Amino acid sequence: MKDINELLAQSGLSERTYTILGQGLVDASLALKADDRRRLFEEAAGIGLYRSRREEALRRLEATQRNLDRVLDILAELEPRLKSLERQAARAHEYSQVQADLRVLLLEWYGFHWHHAQRELTEVFELSRSQEAKLEEVRQSYQNVRQNFAAFRDRLKRLARPAEFLAPPISTTA
Repeated sequence: MKDINELLAQSGLSERTYTILGQGLVDASLALKADDRRRLFEEAAGIGLYRSRREEALRRLEATQRNLDRVLDILAELEPRLKSLERQAARAHEYSQVQADLRVLLLEWYGFHWHHAQRELTEVFELSRSQEAKLEEVRQSYQNVRQNFAAFRDRLKRLARPAEFLAPPISTTA
């Protein structure tokens, strides 16, 4: 609508464009109030377009000024919080850095203990194998001793039987 009004004003077809003034219009224009008469002459001179542009620019300037005032109010409201927010941001950054460092240290710590446990586990497995080998040797030795003992007992029994016939029985009464 604004663009159409400006286009019509440039071509001389605006709201109050007068090219021919009738007899009654001169009297009516003289009877107008000073502001209305000034607007009539400005439109006749072709400066009405520029006046409307100026008024639009002033309205935009006022709106911009109100926006600027609002922004300044918001900045004034946020400025005391800014230092606190900067400290919080620094703490948050420090916290994330400490967390990252802790993660690295924990990985190293658990890695050390894992490798240490793996080494101990390997040593225990080796010790278990050697103990199992020793146990097997002892079992084998036990079996040999048992077999030798059984053979010795059998031999002793065989040897003791003929002696029974030769030796008098031993009395246990005294």
